[in-house]
Amino acid sequence: MILVDNEIGLVRWADLSCGCGANAAHLPADLRRFFEARTRDEAMNTGVAEHVLIQSFPQEPAVAVTGVLMAGLASDLPLAARVEALDLLLRLVFNDDDDASEACQDIARNGAWVLYSDLVANRSPALTAYAFQILQVIDPGERLEALKSSGQISLPSDLVG
Repeated sequence: MILVDNEIGLVRWADLSCGCGANAAHLPADLRRFFEARTRDEAMNTGVAEHVLIQSFPQEPAVAVTGVLMAGLASDLPLAARVEALDLLLRLVFNDDDDASEACQDIARNGAWVLYSDLVANRSPALTAYAFQILQVIDPGERLEALKSSGQISLPSDLVG
């Protein structure tokens, strides 16, 4: 988790107001547990999503957490943690705050190849669907359409149309 630890170290977490009402100093430990999760329930029980999003509104640590998520996705994560990270990333790049959404999109766009890798890996339907949906937001266009049309990725039927 070298990349995750490096990204976490770039943020002054105690200076950020967390969605729980405290400062975000607890988020680094929560994020490390999130990335070690062996099941989606275990990842959800870390509460990371509730600390960065209240309903669909990003909280102050959302942009910093997006960077940590991308660092985690560039690492070898358990499948459940990876799927849950993509689920949260989708909600961060597509939310009800245009400024925060755009900042999160910029971070995700810088790591788009990690998302393309998850898209073509076909390791699970959820992983493929989340990667595709994120890419539709951050990198729509020829590259994504060519992959979609190639028949080399298995998209759920609701995303094929």
